[in-house]
Amino acid sequence: SVVSPRAPQPLDPEVSFATSNESQSPRSPTIVRCAMKSINKHNPDKQSGIGSAYRNVGAYLALGIQFVVTILLCVFAGHWADGKFDSSPLLTLIGGLLGIAAGFYHFIRTVLKMDRKSEEDA
Repeated sequence: SVVSPRAPQPLDPEVSFATSNESQSPRSPTIVRCAMKSINKHNPDKQSGIGSAYRNVGAYLALGIQFVVTILLCVFAGHWADGKFDSSPLLTLIGGLLGIAAGFYHFIRTVLKMDRKSEEDA
């Protein structure tokens, strides 16, 4: 006898993922509720919700992107200069080292600025 697999059932949008009854939408996953509760606990006077969560972590997410873009731009500038002056791979390496130094400088400066801002807000 052949057993046929059971057809997948469509997801019911009214099913709640959470175990507690809160004023949030029943469609919100538990992890989103926990993150929002944590944000509201640390910033009770700030606007609550997922938008405030993105605002709180947005600057930190952008740091990694800025770090990588700084390094890549300097490496590509060095590679272009190597082609222009026929000094391969010297200027590419120098560009990479300058990019790393500039990336770390910007990273540290931004983190210190955000730290000062968070101390002022507290």
